[in-house]
Amino acid sequence: MGKITSRQNPRVKYLASLQSRKERKKTQETILEGPNLIKEANRAGIDFIEILATEDFLATEGFYFKEKITLVSEEVMDKISPTRTPRGIIARIKQPYYPWQELLGGEKLLLLEGLQDPGNVGTLIRTAAGADLDGIILLGEGADPYQPKVLRASAGAIFWIPVGKVKQEERDSFFSELPRDFSLYVAQPGQGRDFRQVKFARKSALVLGHETRGISGDFSGRSVKKVSIPLARDIESLNVAAAGAILIWAMQS
Repeated sequence: MGKITSRQNPRVKYLASLQSRKERKKTQETILEGPNLIKEANRAGIDFIEILATEDFLATEGFYFKEKITLVSEEVMDKISPTRTPRGIIARIKQPYYPWQELLGGEKLLLLEGLQDPGNVGTLIRTAAGADLDGIILLGEGADPYQPKVLRASAGAIFWIPVGKVKQEERDSFFSELPRDFSLYVAQPGQGRDFRQVKFARKSALVLGHETRGISGDFSGRSVKKVSIPLARDIESLNVAAAGAILIWAMQS
């Protein structure tokens, strides 16, 4: 088992570069940090390109990937880890995106348009996976679902649900190609019908928009059903992840 000790090692520099969204987008790779996330990815059948760990981690934690692990010094781990306090182990993987066209064969979809907060995106991914939705489609430019904060917020649930993405310039064509037997439901605080009075169709797509701006445009001639969550005490709206959780479970009921 070799050991990398130089922070100037080309392999180390490449791994450190994956902390950048631009590099993750270009390479379609990302870093998983910590034993919990790595174990969850392994349980979901994700293939690892490589795994790197410190001697202290292996001595105190033990790990069932020992035959695949490259040892690195603490200094190297500090450089390649995406967190301030590294857990002592990271893995590199290909981002498991699905072509969005494949997801249209499901019955229950979550569409996230332009959400920016990594915590919101990760929580919604975790909720959608827990509710056994058939897929998540990301519309436009939002938080990178394979950035470290989203991965942690999803608690590895992202490996259990298909995720696709639609570029901003493809938005209109996406809604045009969405099968007509899908009913579109848009969360609209204070404007839509009380979700408790809504009978979600067998084939449903729930659309959640940007945290403050909401939905960016129309739906290419598609009719939509606005739904809302009644609130007490003059509360204007819920956090999008909280509202999304309520509506996701309603959609599955």
